[in-house]
This record gives sequence, C-alpha cells and structure tokens, in this order.
Amino acid sequence: MSFLSSSIADFLAELESSKPTPGGGSAAALSGALGAALLHMVLQITLKKTEDQDKRAEITRTAENIKGNLDQLGGLIDEDASAFDAVMSAFKLPKDNDEQKKARKQAIQEGFKGAAQVPMRTAGGCSELAKLSVYVAEHGEANAISDVGTAAGMLSAGFSGARLNILINLSAIKDEGFVGQLSSELKEMEDTISKELEKTNNFVERRME
Repeated sequence: MSFLSSSIADFLAELESSKPTPGGGSAAALSGALGAALLHMVLQITLKKTEDQDKRAEITRTAENIKGNLDQLGGLIDEDASAFDAVMSAFKLPKDNDEQKKARKQAIQEGFKGAAQVPMRTAGGCSELAKLSVYVAEHGEANAISDVGTAAGMLSAGFSGARLNILINLSAIKDEGFVGQLSSELKEMEDTISKELEKTNNFVERRME
C-alpha cells in the first residue's frame, strides 16, 4: 500500500491502528511535505501578481527548489514505513545456530541503519525548506503570509519528528563511526533550521502587523 497515494482518511486510519507502520517517521515526512506545499502555494499566488520578469524568474527558481523537496518528502512517507518494516523482518529471521544468529544480528544492524537514514533525509529536506522559507516570508504575497507561518510550523514539526526517529535508531546501532557521522550532520541541520525558521517567523510577524 502506498500511503502517499491513499486518501487522508485512509492514511489516518492506518496511522491510528495498532500496526507499527506508518509511524512517527512517516508523519514527520508528511509534516515537511505539507510545509513545502504551503510555501509553493504562496509563491504561485505571488507569481500571478508579479509582472517584473527578473522577479518572476527568481520566484520560479525558488518554487522549483521547493517543489523538488516537496516531491522528495512525499516519497519518504512510504520509504520510512518500508525502512522500519525491514527492521521488523530482520528480527523475525531464524536464530537456530551461530551462523543464523550472526546473519540475523547483521541484518538487524543494517535495518536500523536504513531506518536512521530515511528520517535523516526528511530532516535534510525540512532544513533546506527552512532556508527557502525565509525568501517566501520576505517576498511572498502579503495576503498569504499566515500560510508561510503555518508552513514554518509544519517544517519545525517535521524536523522534530525526524530527529526523534533518527536518535532512537542510532541508539541501537553499534557502528560508532556511523553514529558519530549522522549525529554530527543532525546537529548541523538542527542549528540551521532553528536559525532559518526564526528569520522566517520574524518576517511573518512583522508583515502581519
């Protein structure tokens, strides 16, 4: 089942069920995608009201970058569920002898790595969109500025959810080099999104006065 192509009602029904997937990682990707969609909408509205060709080109380039991140985050809704399903499948592998135990242990570790890497991409997408949101907050149509603020909230929620999913998977991984690399990248993204969304929200508040 593709959660991305399902109805909102069907996705919520799956999310609220006792099944482990979709879970927080998919919800985080959806939150980021919602933020991206709102930013893209605001630029489409802005484009309709902009006559200057240089400005239109600038808006179009930014909108294309946002759309690229939107498409990626949409795909990660399903990818996150698949990654955790792989972890669950690894735990079900046989462990009747030493060879099976070793293979199972390795599969579990690889599964956790995959389950950490997918929300890393979600966090990265939200971080990139946070940078782009500053432009939208500054140059987007004033009548739609509240939508930019809502987008910022969605990106913040998406990043926070992805971060938690990364950390819980990293805690189960024995490869210290892998854990250290992802932890460092995550901290850098955390600093970026905090700084950029603060700029965005400041523009939104000022332009709503």
